[in-house]
Amino acid sequence: MVDNATAKYLNDNIGGVLSKALAEMAVAQPTDGVNFLSRWFSTYAEQEEAKKWRDQEAASVEEDRSRAQTMLAEKADDVKRKTAEINRTISEFQGLLDLLGSSETVFSDKLWMQLLSTVQTFTGAQAVYLGLLDEEGIVGVEGKCIVYTHTTAGSEWMLDKILEKGVGVTWGALTENPTEEDLQTLHLWSPPKKEPAVPAETADGGDEAAPEEPAEPFLPVSIEYVTDVAEVHYFNMTRLGAYMAVPLVYTSYYTADALADATKYEKDQKTSKAAAEQAAVEAATQGGDATKNDDTAATTGDDQQAPADSAVDAAPMVLTGSKVKMVLCLDTLGKNTVFEQTKIPQLLELSKAFASCK
Repeated sequence: MVDNATAKYLNDNIGGVLSKALAEMAVAQPTDGVNFLSRWFSTYAEQEEAKKWRDQEAASVEEDRSRAQTMLAEKADDVKRKTAEINRTISEFQGLLDLLGSSETVFSDKLWMQLLSTVQTFTGAQAVYLGLLDEEGIVGVEGKCIVYTHTTAGSEWMLDKILEKGVGVTWGALTENPTEEDLQTLHLWSPPKKEPAVPAETADGGDEAAPEEPAEPFLPVSIEYVTDVAEVHYFNMTRLGAYMAVPLVYTSYYTADALADATKYEKDQKTSKAAAEQAAVEAATQGGDATKNDDTAATTGDDQQAPADSAVDAAPMVLTGSKVKMVLCLDTLGKNTVFEQTKIPQLLELSKAFASCK
């Protein structure tokens, strides 16, 4: 007699299957029962294996579907994040342009730091720093040199550096009216050539040449891979990445000559005003004498008129300015990424906006 444990084992493992086989065998009542059971169990095993394979395939498909949905969701979130970041960058860039273009903006030193921060965000630069050309040189350095006045966080050591004349590639951005040859030798970026404008037809049927756009007097230096250019100067260790130097040139009137011009202008204005007031007094006196002679003028038929007041038009004040040359430097050293060339015109626009505001 089978013990309970054995009975339970048999019931759990083959009880249900054996019941199905015997039930079908009872219905079929084959001549060879053993052969029937053998074929039935073989078919059952194949069906169970096929069912197991289908279940595995279904689970794998579901897993792949779930993984794909997760990837799509992550990709959609990444697109949203990048889109929001781009919109924020554009908004920050345009906001600075609007600020510089406002007549209410008073230029202050903090605008330089805002410039560096905005450019770093806009271009993805590792570091951004501002250089100033010293025309007279400084103690310990002979001749012209570039000193660095502002920098983004992490590059404060640049404030102690000096770039002597002829060293590195940055000087190319301060070369005025570069030639075609300079574009190559100085590694300058130049705007893409535009299609020639269609000549306008004149009244007499002829063609009037379209006006040419003025060339940029200063062009930025743009190097995609600094290790490919031997002239690149490293203040620190050599690292992979890109480099760009954008010219920022403006006219300053904080000079002795401009002060002398303003002083002379004020003096001349006071002299002109005094002369005009004297002329007005004389004209009024002559007008009183003419009143006494009105009857005589009416008798003789003469029509005398008092001289009109002389209007003194104030001439515009002209000051002697001094050109200040600065350069906005940015690099990706250590990140080994390149700058988008399509953003260079916008950087030049921002540079001009600073020059106008300054």
